[in-house]
Parts: sequence; C-alpha cells; structure tokens
Amino acid sequence: MPRISAHLTVRRKLYLSFGCVVALLVAVVAVAFFAMTSLDSAHRKVSNRVLPQVVAADTARSAASDMHFSQTRYVLVPSAYKDYLPDRATFVADLAALRKSTTPDEARYVKAIDAAYAKVRAIDAEMHADVLAGNVAAATTLVTGAGNDASDGLVAALTAYQQHLSA
Repeated sequence: MPRISAHLTVRRKLYLSFGCVVALLVAVVAVAFFAMTSLDSAHRKVSNRVLPQVVAADTARSAASDMHFSQTRYVLVPSAYKDYLPDRATFVADLAALRKSTTPDEARYVKAIDAAYAKVRAIDAEMHADVLAGNVAAATTLVTGAGNDASDGLVAALTAYQQHLSA
C-alpha cells in the first residue's frame, strides 16, 4: 500500500507542515484569548461587586464591635452614652451601605444580620432604661451576658455574609 506522503513533493510537504504549525498556533491563541476573557470577567466581578461587598461587611463588623465597646462603657460610665450614639449611627450607616451593595443572592444573610441587630437594639433599649433608672447591676448583667451574646451574634452574622462572598 503506497503512502500518501510518497506522492507529495517536498514543497507540498513543507507547506502542509507549515499549515499544521499555523493551525496549532491559532488554536493556542484562541485558547489563550478565551482564558484571558474568563480571567478578565472574574476580575471585574471581584473588583466591582465582591470586593466592595466584603469591604462593606468588614466595615459594618468593625462598627458593630465599636458600638458594643461604647455600649459597655456607657453602662460603666453613664455619661459616656453620648459616645455610644455616634458609634451606633456609624454602624447604621455602614449597614445601609452593606444593604446597597447586596444582591438577591445575599438577601438571606442580610436578613440574619437584621435579626441579629434587632436583638442588639432590644437589649440596648432595656440596658439603657436600666442605666437611666440607676440600676447598674441589671445593666451590667445585660451587657456582660445577653448584650455580649447579641453583639457576638451580630458579628457572626456579618462574618457569615463575608464568608458567603468568598465561597
């Protein structure tokens, strides 16, 4: 059985070999272009959506910790309540920024954050009433017990939101 290459001239063999090299080069360029497009798309998603959400959640989480610190302080030093109010306002603003950057995929995490913050607010209202009434022992029990647990729950909800984003 005669081989096909036996009937081809050297010139034709060189052209076919060069054509194969060019075809392989085009395939490599196409794969590289597809990979770069995918990488660019992932980069844009991370830069434009995920990173701002992670930063917003981290900012809110830090503000929640600051809020709890000043909450504890005003229980021990009732005149420090004026320091608590700006920390709470900062947290509320940071939480609003977090909500703005949230997509429907993260809605359940925001609901968990809202539920945790509702607990913090309820305990804070009770604690503040105890402080105003001069019942420091009850306020101290709240801030070191249920208040601390509620604050930890709020931070945990914010952390779960961030972990969801990095998944």
